[in-house]
Amino acid sequence: GSALVSYDDVPNWDGGAHCSGGITVGGRTLSTYLRASFAGISSIGGYSCRQNTANPLKMSVHGSGRALDIMIPLDHGEADNGVGDAIANWLIANSTEIGIQYVVWDRTQWSGSRSTSRVRPYTGPNPHIDHIHAEITLPASREETAFFGGGSTTPPPPPPPPAVPALEARFVGQG
Repeated sequence: GSALVSYDDVPNWDGGAHCSGGITVGGRTLSTYLRASFAGISSIGGYSCRQNTANPLKMSVHGSGRALDIMIPLDHGEADNGVGDAIANWLIANSTEIGIQYVVWDRTQWSGSRSTSRVRPYTGPNPHIDHIHAEITLPASREETAFFGGGSTTPPPPPPPPAVPALEARFVGQG
């Protein structure tokens, strides 16, 4: 339901001459926000000066510093959907304000630049069951979107607090 988000592509692979050298300032700020707002994230990284695994003629978005890998420990060998779904859904729901252009999580991909069928199965070489791959746009990388205080729309609301489980035990005093 969010507005279209343009896809900012990366250059062709040139042996790494156009790699950024690290995560962009917008990527670092978003990473810090996610770690503070969502429980269950073990780490966030993503910079890697390399070719795209799906298309070796292109540089990976990781090499541009605009891709985050939000690591989530497995749940009995499978994706921990109780943790990852909330993060991926929040990124997508706030994609316009943040500048999220592409997300892969648990064998599923979402692209903000598609006008139809934004969600599709992901069949790439890594099923993304232990991390969410999130790509940000060029304006987001420079902190020019509403999320970072730039742009003209309202920043996204913070994620909802985690649910507090109801206690099922009764404590009985001794003595």
